[in-house]
Parts: sequence; C-alpha cells; structure tokens
Amino acid sequence: MDLRTQLEQAVRHAVSSLLETMIPIDFQQTDLAQAATVTGQHLLGMIQVNGRFNGSIAVSVPTDLAMAMTAAMLEEEIDELNDDVYETVAEMINMIAGGIKSHLSQHEEIFLLGLPQVLELSGSGGVVQDANRIAVPIDTEKGRLMVLSTLYESPGRDESAS
Repeated sequence: MDLRTQLEQAVRHAVSSLLETMIPIDFQQTDLAQAATVTGQHLLGMIQVNGRFNGSIAVSVPTDLAMAMTAAMLEEEIDELNDDVYETVAEMINMIAGGIKSHLSQHEEIFLLGLPQVLELSGSGGVVQDANRIAVPIDTEKGRLMVLSTLYESPGRDESAS
C-alpha cells in the first residue's frame, strides 16, 4: 500500500474517532474529488511533523462549523469566535495528528509532533493535491471540514550520508 493511501486511511480513521467520541456531530466522509477548494472565513489548525516523515498536518474548519463543534464539545451556546473555539481547533488538530501518527506508527515511531497553531483565514483558494499533498474532506450537518497533509518520507540516514 502506498503512502498516499495509508495517509488517507489514517486521516479518515483519526477524524472518525474524534467525531464519534469527543465532538458529537453527525458526519460523512466525502469523495476526495470534491476537495478542490476552501472558501469563506475559516480556522486553520496546523501541526508540524518531524522524523522519518516530515511536513505538516492541518485541519481547515469554516468558522461557523468551528463554533458549532465547540458548542457540541462544551455543551454550551457559542455565538462568536473566542478562545474556546481556537482551543477546540487546536485540540482537534492535536487529536487528528496523534491519530494519524498512531495509525502509521504501528511498528515504530515514525515522527514527532510539534505544537498546534491556529490561524484565522478568509477568502477562497484551490487545494493542490499531488504525491505529497492530500486533502480529505469530511462533511457534517453544519459544513465541511478538510484535513490537509503535506507529509513526505525523508531519505534514510544512510542515503543522506552519501
């Protein structure tokens, strides 16, 4: 199984686990072909990855969906972006990245996770997908979130020494 397929499976497993246990919100996994753009106001939670694999794992969440997910997780009304929403997105990317790491690291630790960062972004843009960049869309009743990965395998120690 190639790295892209392994990553897609790891992302879907990690997001399913998060949304079934921590954030009770109905969701369905979407066809990868529909992951072409990110639009409107959204929060981007990102975490750097270093080790045998390098790059980043991110989650793009429309602000309305981020507020709804925070409200579901905290079981309270959320009607504006606040620290709780940012912390929820940071925790989401932590859990998603940790789930991906666990799924891919069944026999050895293949990377270490950095600290999560959350940015507020607006506008729209295409999501470029290639051998090292994937986007996995997840549809919920409140909107679509997208998990983005730029992981690539580092050359082995012996290869980099030559």
